[in-house]
Amino acid sequence: MFFLPGGVQGFLLFNSLAIPVLLVGYRNVLLGTANAMVFAKVCAGLGLLTVFIHTGFGLAGFHQFHLPASICILILCLASALWLMARIRSALQ
Repeated sequence: MFFLPGGVQGFLLFNSLAIPVLLVGYRNVLLGTANAMVFAKVCAGLGLLTVFIHTGFGLAGFHQFHLPASICILILCLASALWLMARIRSALQ
């Protein structure tokens, strides 16, 4: 499905590297550090990227992304990313 060198192992490696970055970002946002806005933007961008990639898999015919739970999670991910982007925009004004 992923057509990556190493198969699903590349997917797992990416996620094992991405999750700690998101957790560090979450900590920065909670503490209100100087880097909080940068990490919030990264998180919103990753949310949108996730939706686009997985929607593409669904449109390509992969049945895993046609399941009700998968569709629900994608909708929630999109809503969360858009909400976060709106909050970032309002904070910058």
